[in-house]
Amino acid sequence: MKSEKSLGLFEELGPFRVKDYGATVYSNDYSWNLFANVLFLESPSGVGWSFNTYGKLNTTDDEVSQHNYQALVDFLRKFPEYHGRDTFITGESYAGVYVPTLAVKILKDKENFPNFKGIAIGNGALNFLHNYDTMFPLYYYHGLVRDEYIFNATNDLDPYNIYNTCYSTVAVGKKAHIERFMRKDVGVPPRTGAVRQRQSSVPLCDQIGNTEDYLNRADVRKALHIPTSLPRWQDCSARMISKTACMESKGDRQTRHDNKTPVISVLLWRTATFVTHYDMTPEIEEIISAGVKGKERVNEPWRYLGENPTVAGFLIKYEGGLDFLTVRGSGHFVPGDKPREALQMIYNFVSGHDYSRPTPF
Repeated sequence: MKSEKSLGLFEELGPFRVKDYGATVYSNDYSWNLFANVLFLESPSGVGWSFNTYGKLNTTDDEVSQHNYQALVDFLRKFPEYHGRDTFITGESYAGVYVPTLAVKILKDKENFPNFKGIAIGNGALNFLHNYDTMFPLYYYHGLVRDEYIFNATNDLDPYNIYNTCYSTVAVGKKAHIERFMRKDVGVPPRTGAVRQRQSSVPLCDQIGNTEDYLNRADVRKALHIPTSLPRWQDCSARMISKTACMESKGDRQTRHDNKTPVISVLLWRTATFVTHYDMTPEIEEIISAGVKGKERVNEPWRYLGENPTVAGFLIKYEGGLDFLTVRGSGHFVPGDKPREALQMIYNFVSGHDYSRPTPF
């Protein structure tokens, strides 16, 4: 699940990707549908090309989870051949809220989902306030910024991918606007300055808007039956973020731990959480391992075993079915930045294999 499925579909794990300023579609050799049927949900209503007929865009997390649950039930009614199959829910970023709240509803519906197997969350946005409180010290302690530049340097970091070779004043600018809204909402002072284009950017960096260019082509909109009344597609819409009520954004520590109770209960089967090293803040580690601290079974590297075997990240396996993985060298969107490693990771999670096992394709 993503707030906009088109991002995951065309820039991460879908069967196709876009290049040449939206002019060319090509196959993704590391698509997740090489081994599974993948259903993308536009969530909440109003993002991407999704829309509703009653004009209400402001939603709560509880409403979104109910809408997502109803959408899956309706899908099974229309396509009954998928009923009874093994089912996993995956997502990244704010799916740290969307996925577990949806999973709780599905766990209670054995009739429609008799073989619900588990969830996987990538770089879950579990609490914005504590995320910011721990993110900046993490950058500093890892030597990413020098003492005299600790505050100024963070203005020039793409919060979605600090390892990237370039920044985009267009796409990242929209994300920065949304970030300012979130920081204001949780009482964190806004950052000053703007993201600047690097002079040393590699040529493909100016194609960061490929997906947006493609989805806004008139022929593509017509082929996808997009109503003419809908505005241009955007990867992150400030219009939508201002209408979304974040359940966790203002909660205190005790409230967040209480809200995690349903998440801990699903550890009766299997859960995977994967993060990039820059996202692995102490706050994230604390939340992920809540209730299972001291019960680690494995703490070791996992390896990508392609043509150039290498350490892909590190793995902690907890009793109760929780796997905690890091993905080395990736930005926030792991399947986009590390598609080979991401495919091996998710394939082995779904298959129940060792994460270092190479894929058969």
